[in-house]
Amino acid sequence: MKIILNRPITITLLTITLAFCITQSASAQQITQSQLDAVRAKSTLQPGDTDLNIVDRYIQQQFSIMMLSQTAQEISAATETLINVRNSNSAVQAARQAYSDQFADSIAAQTPQILEFATQMQDRWLAQQLRLALVIIITRTDNPILIDQLLQLTTDPAAEIRYWALTGLTQERIFDTLRNSLSDDETLQSVIGQLNAMLDNETEPLVITQIAQATRVLPQAQSAAEILIRCAQVRTVQYRNWDVSDERSDLDILNTIFDLVNEGTLEQESAQEIRLVRAAAELFSAAYDRYAMGTNYRPEVTADTPNPQPINILSEQSQTNLRAVLIEGEQGFYAITDNANFTSRFRRSLDQNDDLTPAYNFLLGSTGILSRSYNLFTEAEAALDRPIPAIPNPSPEFVQRARNLAELPDRLLDTGM
Repeated sequence: MKIILNRPITITLLTITLAFCITQSASAQQITQSQLDAVRAKSTLQPGDTDLNIVDRYIQQQFSIMMLSQTAQEISAATETLINVRNSNSAVQAARQAYSDQFADSIAAQTPQILEFATQMQDRWLAQQLRLALVIIITRTDNPILIDQLLQLTTDPAAEIRYWALTGLTQERIFDTLRNSLSDDETLQSVIGQLNAMLDNETEPLVITQIAQATRVLPQAQSAAEILIRCAQVRTVQYRNWDVSDERSDLDILNTIFDLVNEGTLEQESAQEIRLVRAAAELFSAAYDRYAMGTNYRPEVTADTPNPQPINILSEQSQTNLRAVLIEGEQGFYAITDNANFTSRFRRSLDQNDDLTPAYNFLLGSTGILSRSYNLFTEAEAALDRPIPAIPNPSPEFVQRARNLAELPDRLLDTGM
């Protein structure tokens, strides 16, 4: 194996030892691509066949290359090689299953060594690329044997890897396995437990969205609903703190909630269904507030500015994202209230640059469409024109930061940059 060194590398003694052991094992007898392809073409593979040992050794070789790689390109090449041979070419289902299971078993066996090796790498970015390669291979393999490995990788410090691990849970074969599990199945309970555990600390919007998407694998609507409620609540808190990004991702959370309600698997107008719809309404309301307040923010009156003019403190991307949430989210609420034929009032108001308040009240006001279909509000809340409280004003620091960003291009022009 030729290792390309394109920059100084500092490695620990354990890394050297692991690399030596890996090289010795992999170089004992190299398995060629043609040997593996011959196994992939076989129609009589059975668990325990010696031919399957070739699969195991070939996977070990490729992971050895990945662990000894000095560039992301080398890791990527070995990753692509493994992805390309993850399936058998046989026309016989039993042979395809035996090959797939051996492939998955071999990856499962190598995972602890790869993760341990990554912890010892001095180049933290390259270590992350190694872990990323591992989770992509596991996800693309799509074998229920690897569910435990996916759950382990949902705890990775890198959001990208957590995202891929959750994506792995929604792949076709794993999805079918989990969706058809009994409620007390140990693996299913581990999945539910880990999705809940992630929401204790998760802040990345795309990961939260993928947690919501992963609830689709759960056979019990009640379990899915509880996790979706938490997803919506986590994002709502971020809106209230003006610490939110990728607002468009909230459409995925809302649409997953709408799909669950429309399935009819929750008891109609049960306390849980009402809490779920309420969580969706609060998330939508927070997005509305961010847009309405952010595009027409009124600074505080001061001695220097007794009559401050409204300013826009949202980026163009944020405004685009929020408009999509308002327009498409509104249609989702119409669908769960049997009003799918209604045209979007938010779209019309946004297109005509009109006040959005009437559109909001028509949907979420005390006598709005949603309150007439679901008993969402307490008696005290229902007595208010707006039952769902508005999010707080942004902090002065947020406003100043937005102003600084808005002025940045002018500053660059002024300095000739």
